[in-house]
Amino acid sequence: MKVRNGSNYFNHTGGENQKDSEANINDDEIFLSSMDKVVAFSIVYGVLFIVSVVGNALVCIVISKKRDMRTVTNLFLLNMAASDMFSTLFAVPSLLATEISPNRWPLGDFMCPATNVISTISVSVSIYSMVALALERYQAIVNPFTVRASRHSYKRVTIVILAIWLGSCGIATPQAWVVSTTGRASNKRCAEDWKDHGDVTGNRVYTVVAFVVLFVIPILVISISYAIIMHNLWQPERVLTNHQSQSVIGEKEQASPYKLTIHGTKKKRKTIYMLLTVIIVFLVCMLPFQIIILVIRFIDISHPEALATAIKISSVLAVCSMACNPFIYSFFSEKFRRAFLDVFKCQCEDDSQLGNTQSSIILLSSTVLRN
Repeated sequence: MKVRNGSNYFNHTGGENQKDSEANINDDEIFLSSMDKVVAFSIVYGVLFIVSVVGNALVCIVISKKRDMRTVTNLFLLNMAASDMFSTLFAVPSLLATEISPNRWPLGDFMCPATNVISTISVSVSIYSMVALALERYQAIVNPFTVRASRHSYKRVTIVILAIWLGSCGIATPQAWVVSTTGRASNKRCAEDWKDHGDVTGNRVYTVVAFVVLFVIPILVISISYAIIMHNLWQPERVLTNHQSQSVIGEKEQASPYKLTIHGTKKKRKTIYMLLTVIIVFLVCMLPFQIIILVIRFIDISHPEALATAIKISSVLAVCSMACNPFIYSFFSEKFRRAFLDVFKCQCEDDSQLGNTQSSIILLSSTVLRN
């Protein structure tokens, strides 16, 4: 088996380009990327992998362990963190493997469809968790008297999260049918095969439907919800009404409720800023890759090198979206910052106590031996 170094054997577009490159590859040859490219992508994906797994794990730990963090909003953020962490564990190794060995799939038959299915599920879970968050914030701010913090709220959230995961699995199911490894054992490739599922037409229909379901519809719902929320939170009439009622009831009696109202409004605004930042970062990171996939299903690209570069950049951006959220939560939420610090503080205290216990045992043992 020969191993050849080079960077001219990338397969990003599929179709005719893929067939031509396969025709020129001997089954006994494996083409590897150049060393500088391998090192660069290893560093980039390695850092993103660690940041994403550690950051999202911290979010899961903080929300799960701290009772005061288990709000309805945070439960949806927990759902997103679990999805991002799960996707990172599968997506990053496969992307890095593709960069190192672009013409041979080295991760086995299971990882080929699993990576595609889990990536689709993760995108769907994230976007529909954001939809659920938008609708939950809409209810809490626009119709506050219809929402009550109770066991029924948590039960409802659990049902919604379960429905999101089941629906996401349904959206990703076609990927399990068409994605598989092809070729001989010494030179396997991971690719889609739509021959038994509508061929090119089936591929295009699924791509368009998936784009509409995963991006167009959710973006419309989120945009309308937050537009109404922002109109309610930023309208001047509320402040005017408070001032008017203050003059009628009396300054002393109204001062405390008025301050609480202003404080509550500021907290709600800060939460909205945080959620909008999460949504914007997600769309900026995820949309380029999805748009590229949509375009290449309908248009033959005449510049494969430019397309390959665009896919590499958009793939890195997609992974960035999984690693950014913990930083966004820390930036906007003091409760998250304190909770993250408490996790590290507790760990340090546990280590210190363990060290003291071990020292005491050693000291006791040495005393017994002397006697």
